[in-house]
Amino acid sequence: MCVIPNDFADLEKLFENLERELDADIQADMKIELDDGYVIPKGFESLASVFQMAIEQAAKGKGKERHQDSEDQPFHEQDIVKELITFGGPEAAIFQARKKAKESLRFSDHTHTVPELLGAINYLAAAVIYHVLTNCQNCDKVKTCNLGFEV
Repeated sequence: MCVIPNDFADLEKLFENLERELDADIQADMKIELDDGYVIPKGFESLASVFQMAIEQAAKGKGKERHQDSEDQPFHEQDIVKELITFGGPEAAIFQARKKAKESLRFSDHTHTVPELLGAINYLAAAVIYHVLTNCQNCDKVKTCNLGFEV
């Protein structure tokens, strides 16, 4: 049924409702919602896969062997992050990420290259967490920093 608006206000409401419906349809087509509430925009699945590989390396692989003090120690409480806070800056993590990226260029085989690059991603993630943690600790308005843990 088509409703003819009586005045400009009705017409404006009609357009707002239509725009809302279109936005919801477009947004639904442009993203993939995961069970835990995270949203991956369509076309970015490959990037999400790389991040998942980096997470697995940190939680189960070389990162776990080198950085976890205990089986259940969260990433943000490991030395890879804590030492950045202790020493007052992200420089060490950025240096390590650069070093790992450069080392990856030495290999012609992806079985060696990919783990080095995933390690670089994890060091850069530690630098991001450092920046978020230090800024959140200095901001009394922020309780969580969209990283999934309390500061």
